[in-house]
Amino acid sequence: MSKNFERTQAIIEELRADIDFELDDVLVKIVNGLPEGYFRSFSNHDLLKPLKALLALGICQLNDEITLTSDDKRHVTVVANRNYPGQLAAILQRLPDDRPLMGARVFTSKAHDFIIDLFEFKQKPNQEQPAAKPTGIAQLIEDVASITKHSIESITEFVSHYDRHNRILKYPNQVAEQFLAFNETEHSQDVVVRCKPGAKTEQTQITVSRGSATGKEVFQRSAEFLGQQKLDIERAWLHDLFPLDDTSHVAIASFLVDTTARSDLDLQSMAQKLEAFI
Repeated sequence: MSKNFERTQAIIEELRADIDFELDDVLVKIVNGLPEGYFRSFSNHDLLKPLKALLALGICQLNDEITLTSDDKRHVTVVANRNYPGQLAAILQRLPDDRPLMGARVFTSKAHDFIIDLFEFKQKPNQEQPAAKPTGIAQLIEDVASITKHSIESITEFVSHYDRHNRILKYPNQVAEQFLAFNETEHSQDVVVRCKPGAKTEQTQITVSRGSATGKEVFQRSAEFLGQQKLDIERAWLHDLFPLDDTSHVAIASFLVDTTARSDLDLQSMAQKLEAFI
């Protein structure tokens, strides 16, 4: 047996012993630290890869970020074993600009010491499948019309501009808020911010509409502001290019934020400050 082989085996055994010693502690910390919503949002297959990336960072004790990109480039996941105000805005600056950003799901650990952020991009034209309406679109339109008290025709026209893969089409309340924000946008330079309590007492629903901007721009500025306010974004839905008139369009972003740390929050005041910041 050669000395090189013996040396290689010794290194392998040393690494294995070192990793085995730390593996359980790091794994338990990650799994127990994730919010329950993370496990409800994905299949076991989809949620494992980000956890493996966090596990690698934890075992190596790296204060860093790892970016994971799907084969079709539609999904980008960023994991990091750190969390700080403005982090999401910084991540957004590094995301690709070659296609519109459609949505984001942001998960922060219970101890606020690591994050898993997932971003979804619009498919490129040559990747599109044959056109088909999302399941339940007729019911969605009826629900949004009922919530907003607007006509089926106006809601149908509005909904037709969403990419059919946009996850917001599963949430009538979010579509309704985007529709109402869009209706309040009269000029290409207008910024409209709507804030209302979410379904849970610790949540707030925020919708931002801005003329002549992209969804990513609106999201990035909003994320920067919300970070300054120490508000955790749990989910976001984005859309570009709602036509406003013949020469301009509107981008809209909706956010579901955790307001647990801000019992003093005044929604009207925050809406005004966010509108000025955007």
